[in-house]
Amino acid sequence: MEPLDLTPLLEPIRDRIEASLRPRLFLGFRDDDDGASIHGTRLGGLPAAAAGTPWPTGANGPFTFLGQLDFEELSRLGAPELGLPDAGILALFYDLSLGPTSGDPTAYQLLFAARDPALLTPPPNARILPRRALESTNANIPSMPHFFLDYVPPTWPGWDEVGEDEDGYDTGVRAEYASLYYGNVDNQVRGNAHWIQQDPRVAELTPREAWSLLWQIAYQPSWEAKFSEDFDSRMYLLIRDEDLAAREFSRTHLTWQTP
Repeated sequence: MEPLDLTPLLEPIRDRIEASLRPRLFLGFRDDDDGASIHGTRLGGLPAAAAGTPWPTGANGPFTFLGQLDFEELSRLGAPELGLPDAGILALFYDLSLGPTSGDPTAYQLLFAARDPALLTPPPNARILPRRALESTNANIPSMPHFFLDYVPPTWPGWDEVGEDEDGYDTGVRAEYASLYYGNVDNQVRGNAHWIQQDPRVAELTPREAWSLLWQIAYQPSWEAKFSEDFDSRMYLLIRDEDLAAREFSRTHLTWQTP
């Protein structure tokens, strides 16, 4: 990861800040009309799955395919310390009619194809989103924890000393860290999540330390969910490291947060 450009106020605690960083892979997408491609990390379009797999369906009808991670592709592009599988495709489906949920196993479904995937044929009433292909990646952007919403607040010198400048803005270690932190958002694999609401590990997952972010997805206007598309919302897929290593995706936690 590239070294952090810290302010003079934060420089004395550089070692503590850098110890809290986690490697991540930033994902950039572009519009794509190549509907025949099976492999590749993408948003929307048609998913890749094991041949003969039925399209995920819930109480409100067919789920919507949101996107997929191609682990073979990502393992070549990302840092080894991301801990990703070296092969297989993980497809995420969600019931968009529900809007944002947290920890509801009936709201989403994951399909993992370990080898020889094929494009899944959608049922006639399935909603197909515009396809967006992976355009760029960056594994050198440090991923900082959101100490304002994460479950472990820092004990850094000066963290609780908050002042105010002549324009009424907060000053101090916490304020300058926030300015540094809020440049780290959008679509990513692994790393520290950029929470909008409280970290769900506070109340929903135990033990907290066992769970980490696998995939963070920024809201796509094509979802047309039950709130304004102008809202800055994100979806977070959490998994235990041991399950990720074993390619066991039946024990995940999905949270969709809005402001």
